[in-house]
Amino acid sequence: MHKKAGAYSSFQGASLTNLFRPRAGVVELYIFTMFQKAKAANKLEMVPMNRAKHIHFAPNKHGLATENLNSCTAVVIASPLGAILGHFSPRPEGAPANEAAGDAHIQAKMNDIDALLTAHKQDFPKGGSAGIIAYAVYRGAIALPSQKKIIESRLKKWEIPLKDFDYTALDADQPRPSGKGSVMVIYQGEKVYVFLEDKIRAVVSKPSTGSSAAESSKASSK
Repeated sequence: MHKKAGAYSSFQGASLTNLFRPRAGVVELYIFTMFQKAKAANKLEMVPMNRAKHIHFAPNKHGLATENLNSCTAVVIASPLGAILGHFSPRPEGAPANEAAGDAHIQAKMNDIDALLTAHKQDFPKGGSAGIIAYAVYRGAIALPSQKKIIESRLKKWEIPLKDFDYTALDADQPRPSGKGSVMVIYQGEKVYVFLEDKIRAVVSKPSTGSSAAESSKASSK
């Protein structure tokens, strides 16, 4: 079980109130989750399934988000300068439902992550960056263990400290609450907040002198 991060309530109440002010014509009465508020305010760039995007943080570029994870895996690389977010399905559409097809798919998608890290390496300095993997658990077991290992192996080559967090994949007939399967990467106040299903899972900040990226990336415990 994940504990709620202590920073969650103050961050939600103070910083996001202004950041996620709805656009004209949007009725805030019907917006309940933080993810819905962020999406309605049009402040985050959305990442569709089987894509990866980079953002360099700026006054008009606050972060990235994706939604509808349900057996998919999300990969985040973040620093106070920028972020990468990938949302990857278990296998390509039409591919055979076997482990080899899924593993080949995730290898190809990690090539996309590699390309973004190479193109924007100035945003991900050693000692000031962190990686986060959001992976599915289905009926008590990791849904895609081999794919999780592939992602971990590929990111470790970049010497990026990693943290991972699970979410529960639902059956097709199960109701899905608002914010279910969502990931947000938000820059605010010189820190990067990584949300999974409306809860802060990691905070990445500038490392203090002599500290490592792992020390500068704080996360809620499982």
